[in-house]
Formats: sequence, C-alpha cells, structure tokens
Amino acid sequence: MTQLTDTHQRLVEAQRLALVGDWEMDVVSGALSCSDQVYEIIGRSMGTVEMNSENVLTFIHPDDKNIVKNHFNALAQIK
Repeated sequence: MTQLTDTHQRLVEAQRLALVGDWEMDVVSGALSCSDQVYEIIGRSMGTVEMNSENVLTFIHPDDKNIVKNHFNALAQIK
C-alpha cells in the first residue's frame, strides 16, 4: 500500500507543478470526480461546487466551451 500512496503523492505534486488536474465523468449521471488540483485551478475549495457537465462549463474559457461541450455530448452518447 505504501507504493500506491507514494505514487499518488508524486502524481499530486506533478499536477501541482504543471498546473493541470484530472477528472473522471460518470456518463450516466454526468457527475465529475475531480482531483484537488482542478479545484485549485478554478479557484474553489473542494466540495464547494457540484462538479457536473453543466456546472463545469462556467469555468471553461469561452473560446474552449464548444470543444468541451462536444466532448461531453460525445461521452453522453456512450450511455
């Protein structure tokens, strides 16, 4: 279990340094599970925003919203 914990800590530190995060989407509910770094990037504390495919669009740059919407729509078709 220590190796898994160490690997996770390295991932968290790498995301912090690179200013990136990761997320996973439940295609049935549209809920997003996000890393701590995603909340850091959007300037919110973890748990203060319900992360789903609709709400997350408010944090996306206007030039990128259509691209993200298209990806979310494609994921929704997987249901």
